[in-house]
Amino acid sequence: MENIFDLATNPRFLPKLKAICPRGDFNDRIPLYPITNSTFDDQSLRNIKDGFTVLASDARLNEDISTNRVIGSYINQPSLFDWPSFVADFIKAIVKMSKIGV
Repeated sequence: MENIFDLATNPRFLPKLKAICPRGDFNDRIPLYPITNSTFDDQSLRNIKDGFTVLASDARLNEDISTNRVIGSYINQPSLFDWPSFVADFIKAIVKMSKIGV
């Protein structure tokens, strides 16, 4: 039975993930972002939008209609990393999350 993450993942990418990470083996490491490896950049959002994501939480961003629209709005900008847009919003979000008491 497929899990929800399987349904959110691009069907061309899912077999690669399953081949690299067999169930229960937590020692295998793969890049977080398939095209740009460990760099979080505009391609990372495109990966999320296209279903090429390793993290289930990233896949959920694309499934939800409101966050899907936010991703689309950043991708459709003339330049994704223009201020005061994605970079400024991302920095604000990280600072806000750092203040959450866990």
